[in-house]
Amino acid sequence: MRNPTTNSLYTKPPLTSPTSTLILLPLDIQSTTSISNAIETLKATHNITHIDTVISNAGYYNDATHRVDNIPLSTVQLHFDVNTLGVIRLFQGVYDLLKKSTKPVFVTVSSFLGSIGGLEEEFFPGAAYGVSKAAGNWVTRKMHVENEGMVCFMIHPG
Repeated sequence: MRNPTTNSLYTKPPLTSPTSTLILLPLDIQSTTSISNAIETLKATHNITHIDTVISNAGYYNDATHRVDNIPLSTVQLHFDVNTLGVIRLFQGVYDLLKKSTKPVFVTVSSFLGSIGGLEEEFFPGAAYGVSKAAGNWVTRKMHVENEGMVCFMIHPG
């Protein structure tokens, strides 16, 4: 959720089927401690022994005007911290529970702006966002290659 101090997601109807469980927990993708705490809550409070599917949906975009020649490196670092390192942090945090699934799936929500092949079609600068999403795509693909039996892929929802 975008603002962990509000309960907006908790008031919506559950997004579950009769054979699945949806558990909503606060999680800061920039904090290994927050991820560890969420995983421990799943295990201790909800008796979760495995996770079948993880969707890494957290993302950061605040870069509509920057080109590579004028972007502050602090802006690049913040985008990488969420859009690339956040994917790695979450994957490392859920890895043991995913490996216990018979069909583990890890999905990274990406963007067209993270596509190197589509770079010429880009309609606005967004250098920090694009490179951080491209790196997140690479990491997600690498996770798939390194983990036999685990499906890891990225999607562009728009």
